[in-house]
Amino acid sequence: SRRLADVYTSQDKNNVIDPNNMTTLHIPCHNVLHMGILFRYVIRNITASTVFITCGLACFVWLGQSLRFIEMIVRHRVNLLDYFQLVLYLLPDLIAGLLPIGLALGTVSTLRSLEIHHEWRAMQAMGLSPWNLYKPFALLSIVGATLTFISGNEIAPWAFKHLKQNELALKSQWTPTLSGSFQSTKGI
Repeated sequence: SRRLADVYTSQDKNNVIDPNNMTTLHIPCHNVLHMGILFRYVIRNITASTVFITCGLACFVWLGQSLRFIEMIVRHRVNLLDYFQLVLYLLPDLIAGLLPIGLALGTVSTLRSLEIHHEWRAMQAMGLSPWNLYKPFALLSIVGATLTFISGNEIAPWAFKHLKQNELALKSQWTPTLSGSFQSTKGI
């Protein structure tokens, strides 16, 4: 598959010169098919970079947050399955905080990539309006804001409530019981 930068535009915005066979192809400016293909291409690039960046950030932050539960494994002898269940309850809050950052960085990364590979210029040369160029970014911004809202206001409180309930249940279940009485030693 060729990148969009492999096709160079001629003086006429509706004619495209294919560098491989040097023939002129006529591409209508307002063809919905081409706008749909470019729209999906940009959406796919933004989504991939956003998911990669958000997951990377979430892994680092999640690792730092999960280290505070290591004490439960050592002191209360909690098995690893219960530990991972507790730590998974931290993810919705992390996603709510990191998704906007990941989306902003993914958008900047995608715009920079499109500019470096001259794909942005090729789309402009095809006659796409500024609205059509920025439509994928606007759509993903709305989707990201909605996911952040749902994660932060619906899923994260539910997960935090279950986190505290399970943490308390595990601590009370594995609290060592002391049998016998304390004896005092004389002379020390």
